[in-house]
Amino acid sequence: MPRASISGKTVNRSTPLAQLIARANDGSPDRLWDLYRYVTEPDIVTLDVILCALKQCSTGDLPDPDSSVATWGQIAGDRAVVSIFLLNFAIHAFRTNSALKEQAVQPVLQSLDAICVWADYCIHFKLAPPGVSTRPGGITGSMETYHEVGRLFLELFTDHPTQISQALMVSTPFHNLAVRMWMTRDVNDLNYDGLYPALQLLLYALGDREIEGEDAAEIVVQQIINRPPRWFATFAAMTIERSHRIPAMVFRSDVDFRDVPTFAYALVDILTQITSRCESVRRAFIHVDYLKQITSDLNSLSLGLVRRGSPNLLISLVPAIGTLIPHIFDTRTPFRSIKNARDVIAGGIFSTLLRIMASPEARDPRHTAPVIQTIHLLARYTAYPEVIIEIGRIPPLDAYTMVGLVRNTQIHVAWMALRTANEGKLEAFRTLKGGSPICDNYSCRRTNIDTRGTPESKGFKKCGGCSSVVYCSVDCQKADWVALHQAECKSSRDEHARRRSSQSWYTHHMRAYHVSYVAFLYNTYFSAKMEARSDIAARTAIASFEACDVLVVPGVVSLLGGDWWTSHSQLQFPQDYLRTRLSALKEAYISGTGSSIREEVEEVRLVQSYFPLGMKLGVILTVELTKTSGGQYNGGYSVVRYGVPAPNVQSRELARPYSSPSSN
Repeated sequence: MPRASISGKTVNRSTPLAQLIARANDGSPDRLWDLYRYVTEPDIVTLDVILCALKQCSTGDLPDPDSSVATWGQIAGDRAVVSIFLLNFAIHAFRTNSALKEQAVQPVLQSLDAICVWADYCIHFKLAPPGVSTRPGGITGSMETYHEVGRLFLELFTDHPTQISQALMVSTPFHNLAVRMWMTRDVNDLNYDGLYPALQLLLYALGDREIEGEDAAEIVVQQIINRPPRWFATFAAMTIERSHRIPAMVFRSDVDFRDVPTFAYALVDILTQITSRCESVRRAFIHVDYLKQITSDLNSLSLGLVRRGSPNLLISLVPAIGTLIPHIFDTRTPFRSIKNARDVIAGGIFSTLLRIMASPEARDPRHTAPVIQTIHLLARYTAYPEVIIEIGRIPPLDAYTMVGLVRNTQIHVAWMALRTANEGKLEAFRTLKGGSPICDNYSCRRTNIDTRGTPESKGFKKCGGCSSVVYCSVDCQKADWVALHQAECKSSRDEHARRRSSQSWYTHHMRAYHVSYVAFLYNTYFSAKMEARSDIAARTAIASFEACDVLVVPGVVSLLGGDWWTSHSQLQFPQDYLRTRLSALKEAYISGTGSSIREEVEEVRLVQSYFPLGMKLGVILTVELTKTSGGQYNGGYSVVRYGVPAPNVQSRELARPYSSPSSN
């Protein structure tokens, strides 16, 4: 085991070990260093050596951490530094001395919290051993102590009784230490063993979700929540800063570049666990564009592996990608899934995936199927402008990826289908220019007139009670209040509050765009086919679109019966307060009175489309299309209803698209 080179007097090898231990027990840092210099081989370590080091780690001697290190505090700190160095080497001896390990386990367990507290203290005050020579990579001074602490706790987690690692996982002092190491600046991420202690220890603090359960991670999150709000921003910034440094590690001489993808996976695992459990931390990470930044770093890492001449290692990025993808579609924040998809696309998720799949090692069907699934999952949101725009910005594939994908036909076909479909959607977005004006007064006589109010115009009015409906004028607001909204307003307000709190609110701005998008779909792809149907012509059925994949899937919904608006293969619609509004829309459509009250309207079609909000929720937008003299349908009056998973069918749950790291 490599040891720090500590300056000082030469230890007389003829001095009995017991005598050195007896002298060191008085807590003198110099005598403790003498003991450290004497114990140069694992077989020299005895239980008394370990007990001597543990004796110095008493929390009763801990100075006030909020004060400067005074003389007495400096002595205590120096004693803690040498104890950490001594303990690290002594505990390393457990690997070859099982009898010593059995004897020392209980004393170590009893002192774990104290060891963590003193280690935290040493890092906080940047305490250093005396006269440390510079290590490779510039490790020196307090940085030597920092990395020795990391090595000590990695040693405690490795090849030792599980009760030690389990005790650390639920130890608040250890969690504080792990966070302290993570937040410490101006240190090399990697120690002279090529290990990344701060990353590995924070991951240990969060616990193994598949083995240890959720308890350890929840304790860490509680420790984080108790910190000042400004700390969250610093924590997020530090995490992103560390992430940015990982891609360059593949070119460093002091690290085995084959380990770098493992570092990336560990960081993604940490990030997804913490942001999934704590809303305050999640918001801090969102503020620094964490998904875009992390995905960009994975993309840079994959490109670095190719440039280094090691494309065979691209497949080792699969665990990181496989952890990130389910996080994008976190069902607790459904509408955030759309923004998450936008962010990872902007960060280069497709470039990374395709580069991985261009490698020969990735042509196994075990990898092909999950990537195709990921393409389809991200395509769920290609009805949303922000996602469409980011896909349109994806740069041309690099030469390595283009050549490799020629040999992976399934991935190449799926990718080209997405790009081709998105080009049409991007052109539609540019043509629609933000969408149709919307007004929730059905009798509005200015339907489809360009001067009608929009959410961005000065004339736009929201209901002050519920914010769920919008009007182009005060007159329309008053008219709809009398006709329909007075009976809906309270229930609409409650629904609006639920949607806001769960971040699943379908905005009026998005509805305005989708009203035009539905008209575009009908005009461009489906009008001829739908108009040829007798039930559509008779107005006993309406066209229905599923806009949640690469291609939009058309269908037909019958208007016969009173529950037409609740029909969907996956969703149910609990907003019963909308029944009156939807029934009135249906009756006006069937009878033809809906078009008779409008000027210059030749024909009306009722169309609905499904748009996803995350993996479980979605909305159905019912739109009345009016045909103009030019033969095109324009979007007009619309009604939104929220769908939740139906209890009698399997909901749109996200299956983890990638296997665990061990399978790779």
